[in-house]
Amino acid sequence: MDKSLYVERMLGAENLTDELEDLQADWLLNWGVARLDRALLRAAADDPEAAGSQVNALMAVMRKINRMVGARQSADPEALASDFMTLNGLFNAAFGGSREENLAECQAAAGQLVVLNAQRAVEFLAEWGLQRQPSE
Repeated sequence: MDKSLYVERMLGAENLTDELEDLQADWLLNWGVARLDRALLRAAADDPEAAGSQVNALMAVMRKINRMVGARQSADPEALASDFMTLNGLFNAAFGGSREENLAECQAAAGQLVVLNAQRAVEFLAEWGLQRQPSE
């Protein structure tokens, strides 16, 4: 499997970072590329279709992080908590986790997100999702 094709695909997808400034966009892209191997572990080495699905799942995580950072200061708390629930499911799909989030945890995370600057918000969302996944 040629990982460089997936890296190119990620780097060429504008909607992964269109809500972010350059510094945050670069950070998120680097984060995604660094997690590509972990996401691809869920696909058989000789199954490009499964690998493509896993890359799509990772890109969905990145896209959701991008959108959440962009909307963090204007979204209502219920919508942000719902976004955290969705983000958890996307992390599960990308990395094989099965943790269910409860509403109180998501509301607390939403409360934290709204006070962060853009850089810290991107990092917070990435860390939040990964800490709920099986260890690498």
